[in-house]
Amino acid sequence: MSTLDRRDKLTRWPLHAVSIALPAPIDLRLDQLFDAVRDEGHPTSRREIVAALIFACQLSGPALIELLNGYRQADLDTLLPGTDLAAVLVSRRPGRPRLSPHDRPRAPRRSRRE
Repeated sequence: MSTLDRRDKLTRWPLHAVSIALPAPIDLRLDQLFDAVRDEGHPTSRREIVAALIFACQLSGPALIELLNGYRQADLDTLLPGTDLAAVLVSRRPGRPRLSPHDRPRAPRRSRRE
């Protein structure tokens, strides 16, 4: 077990599993956020995006309650204007999204011995 210090990056700390189920439109929005980062050539994961959003949330109790109330009143068009309902209702398989062969990380090439 490694020793951690208060100055260590949060990404080095042990992970704690959080089992949550998200409404389909929120899950689709998370996929869009993931794709936006990946399209910029930056590696990430859905877990890392959620962690970053939690990290960025510096709200007090009353402000957080206001945010929650806004979420509770939101509909599909508030979150994803003009999105086809069928696209939202497509079920995802449990687990990590599968990568196409093009998206899979490649092992480093070995140098040829001469």
